[in-house]
Amino acid sequence: MKLNNIYTLAFAALSLAACSPEDFDGVSEAGLPVAENAKVTATVDDATNTVTFNIAGDGIYPMWYIPVDGKEVTKNPVYSTLNPLQKIWSNAGDYKIYYRVGNRNGMSQGMGETTFHIANSLTNYDELLAMLCGKEWRIASTEAAHMGCGPSGTDGTEWWTAKPNDKAGFGVYDDRLTFGSDYSYIYDPGEGGTVFVNKECTVLGGPQSEDFMAAVDGKKPSSFKLSTEDGNIYMTMPAGTYFPYIPADAAFNGELKLRIESLVGSTMVLVWDNGEIAWHYILTNADEGL
Repeated sequence: MKLNNIYTLAFAALSLAACSPEDFDGVSEAGLPVAENAKVTATVDDATNTVTFNIAGDGIYPMWYIPVDGKEVTKNPVYSTLNPLQKIWSNAGDYKIYYRVGNRNGMSQGMGETTFHIANSLTNYDELLAMLCGKEWRIASTEAAHMGCGPSGTDGTEWWTAKPNDKAGFGVYDDRLTFGSDYSYIYDPGEGGTVFVNKECTVLGGPQSEDFMAAVDGKKPSSFKLSTEDGNIYMTMPAGTYFPYIPADAAFNGELKLRIESLVGSTMVLVWDNGEIAWHYILTNADEGL
């Protein structure tokens, strides 16, 4: 998907989301929300160090700013508009997240903050590995934003996000992913026998005029590794590894390096970021919600 097309989609989505003439009477600066008044919670899952952030209230939405050092807002914080937002912290300590609040009148002028505590550093990946293994994973087709894209350095949801079942005709929802305790990885293209590919890719039969499905051979075994960099946890597969959506040549010709944003229960959020664009994926256990 070209960036100019993404911007067009984003603008169209905002236009469609606007209030109708019958219920919209103009914006008001006096109606701007106040960040300090927002009801914000931060809940920590001690098993995986995943923190769930939530802003409560009708007609409002958050803009989260996640400091790269977990302490103070820098020039390039990771940011997100998801609510709730879930993210893993790898090291023990006291941290802050900052936020602005938006409504139909615009974004709050001030910025709020909330603190949270991570009790234990992730010195090994035993808990994460246990949650990954022994089940099949698939794209969470019924979840909003199960696929998305946005600027590099974000969670990949700002420019475009898929609506529930948005890609039902593209053979992406029957793909299955299996992770082994020996760090093995198996990609199963499902009954359709295809992988979904970005139209700009030159691999697997591209480029094409639209995102396309490429036929692949059966279940393909591969491997993965877990690593920690700058407080983030990554899952990395070797070059040539299949994934339900191939976003760019570099994600197939080179290592497929996915940032694990969160892993809670049957839901895992992954982000592929090449320094120019971030792609967002929500996976769920294949035997749930079918």
